[in-house]
Amino acid sequence: MQAGPKTPSTSASGPALADQERVLGPDHPNIDARNNLAVSYMGAGRSQDALSMLELVLSDSERLLGSDHPYRPPQPR
Repeated sequence: MQAGPKTPSTSASGPALADQERVLGPDHPNIDARNNLAVSYMGAGRSQDALSMLELVLSDSERLLGSDHPYRPPQPR
């Protein structure tokens, strides 16, 4: 599978997430930043990268917010 074209949003989102993790640490809840990057990956046709990132979002959401938190992303059916 080939990656889709690099779009301005994926070009900016990747470094932004890396900077956020470098400054705030790997355990900081980067849920929104990771979700935004996953959306950018999906828009660029990088579905496998998007899926991997969304799995991290779900895992972090459950770990940091708990399974009953209203902000937690919905579970796949």
